[in-house]
Amino acid sequence: MYFELRRITDTISIVDDHAHVGITQAVNELGAYIKPLLPASDVYLPPIQSSFGFPYLEALHEEAYVNYYGFIPEDLNQASQYKKLAVAYEAKRCDLKQTFNDFMKMGNVEHVISNLFLPEALKDEANISLIPMIDPLMYPFGDYFVTDRPMAKPYVLSFGYILSEIKKTYGVCDDPDFDTYMAMVDRVLDDYKLKGYKGYKIISAYVRSLYFEKPSETGNKLYEAARSGDANAYRAFQDFIVWKVMEKSAQNGMPVQLHTALIDGHIDVTNPINLSNFLKDETTYQAKIVLLHAGYPMFDNAKLMAMASKPLTVNNVYIDISGRVMFANDPTIIAKMLRNFLEVPALWKKILYGSDTLLGERFLFTCAKTGRRAVYLALAGMIDDGIVTEPVAVQIAKDILRNNAIRLYELPLEIL
Repeated sequence: MYFELRRITDTISIVDDHAHVGITQAVNELGAYIKPLLPASDVYLPPIQSSFGFPYLEALHEEAYVNYYGFIPEDLNQASQYKKLAVAYEAKRCDLKQTFNDFMKMGNVEHVISNLFLPEALKDEANISLIPMIDPLMYPFGDYFVTDRPMAKPYVLSFGYILSEIKKTYGVCDDPDFDTYMAMVDRVLDDYKLKGYKGYKIISAYVRSLYFEKPSETGNKLYEAARSGDANAYRAFQDFIVWKVMEKSAQNGMPVQLHTALIDGHIDVTNPINLSNFLKDETTYQAKIVLLHAGYPMFDNAKLMAMASKPLTVNNVYIDISGRVMFANDPTIIAKMLRNFLEVPALWKKILYGSDTLLGERFLFTCAKTGRRAVYLALAGMIDDGIVTEPVAVQIAKDILRNNAIRLYELPLEIL
């Protein structure tokens, strides 16, 4: 064992760069129009169902249920006890502020960057930052362009509801002309930075491909054609908006988080390589692109994106290891994936720890334990092989679990 590396990975205060804390409560507060954006709800799940087949994860969830909720170990996987446990779990979950802060302490997580929405109970918490999605700005004309992904339609309908609320906020009519619409888009993107949000989120992989071609037509022409029912023009207008967002990122330093994990049978839509156009264009090369979930399971393509820089430079593509990488995996498997990234020194400052906490605040704790163990195993293997010394490994561990996120998102926290 490498004692200093183990000490650091076990005790460092983590910064979690991607989560959805309290999202079930937030969606309930926002109403039925938003529910399609939430693939699952925070309810009691037996440890065996939370384990994704890994005994390591089953034991972690059992630990959380027993130590925090006071449940009896023998009851946890017993179907006859589920109703009783679900009632007790829901009662505890309703005190969201307390539950959130307790699991932050249990996981020794100092700060979490949450996505999409925050419930009222968490909006004033100093240990949370927010990254809102910009997807509603991409779909001003509904879902008529969707032909081959039934799950896309509910997402676009939700985006439409959010867009209608944005229009009300900015005093824009239901059917604005192009100049009015784009002025609103500019104001929204600028205001997100002024409000202290830490980036822009794009979840449109649930709707369409992440391949965004730079439009050859003017935005005005695409907007008017899309409004008239031209599906190809509509898709090109969506591309136009994303290019606008990436140009903003290059200008104002706001990171853009994109969901790049496998979703369904449309294997190509989440491929990180789809985003390579932004590295070929001078207007977007400096955009800060965060590949959420490390392109799961297309890890090599995420690695290619993070390495695809101009000669003797480093680009601004970052690899986030949240989602199924973290909450649905054994640390030894995660360590193998990490090792692949870590054998490129240029990536040491570009790997971000995240939990993707969605199904309950206990995942702040279970993912922190899993992530710490995975980082230790990956770096211990590199020391074993003579690739790095222990002091170098310790610094890499600090960066992955904390420092890289502080630098990227410009958080007012101490670099260790």
